[in-house]
Amino acid sequence: MIELLNEEIYNLRSLCEGKKSVVLWAVVEGNMGKAWVDSKDDPTIGNVLVADFCYLLGSIKDEKDEKDEIKVKELLDKCKGRIIVADSFLWISTIEKYYSYSLKKFKRYAIKREHDVFQEKLLNDYI
Repeated sequence: MIELLNEEIYNLRSLCEGKKSVVLWAVVEGNMGKAWVDSKDDPTIGNVLVADFCYLLGSIKDEKDEKDEIKVKELLDKCKGRIIVADSFLWISTIEKYYSYSLKKFKRYAIKREHDVFQEKLLNDYI
């Protein structure tokens, strides 16, 4: 795995497309965190470390060859002791494969970010 330097962090952009995480985009902008990828020029998998969180990015294959297994294991090793955020079932099953003995699994719920969801009048009525 290759650690991205601050001036290379923009290479994460392709792995973050479609994601709404403010934390991930702050990393892409070079404002916080560290990142590793399998390739600087054309990354297919990577992870981002920010404080106690490890975000797994990209697509892993259901059937992995030995090289793929090594890359995935290297990424997961960087996540030890952190809260791992994965948004695909393949990542989740791979995590379970390597760390089933020490895994504590839980769901996180996102807060709505849409405009006009917060009802200020209703809140004032409660007060």
